[in-house]
Formats: sequence, C-alpha cells, structure tokens
Amino acid sequence: MPAICGSLPCVLAPTSRLLELLELLQTQPLTTGREIADRLAIDRRTVRRYIATLQELSGNHDTEMTALLKQKHDLTRKLDALTH
Repeated sequence: MPAICGSLPCVLAPTSRLLELLELLQTQPLTTGREIADRLAIDRRTVRRYIATLQELSGNHDTEMTALLKQKHDLTRKLDALTH
C-alpha cells in the first residue's frame, strides 16, 4: 500500500490549482486564459473548466469557497508538518 504522502499531491493538485486560479483572478482580474494556463501549468481547456467550477461555487454559497480556502490552509499546514 503506498504511503499517504505519495498520493496527496495527486489529490491536492486540482484543488490547489483551483485556489491558485481564484487568487490570481482576485489580484489580476484581466489575466488571459493563456496566461492562466501558463502560470498554473495546465491547458486552456482545464482553465475553462476551473473557471466554470469557480462560477458554480460563487453562485451557490460563499461558505463553500470559504470551506475550500480553509481546506487549503489545513492541508498546507499538514504537508508542511510532514516535510519538516
């Protein structure tokens, strides 16, 4: 059975990139899809999918986005603890 640390990056990558996209759009709202794709190391189709996900989340409840940000913070702390 693989160690949990070995599987975490695979699970965290999409959520992490989604949150990176949110942060990027908040600081640079006029960023192009190509710039986003390059910065996050994803293709433009994935950028469109992530933006649709963000729109869906913002249309539902702000609490969902708050929960995602809290999850990112908690997971970052846990990963830091594992690597130090």
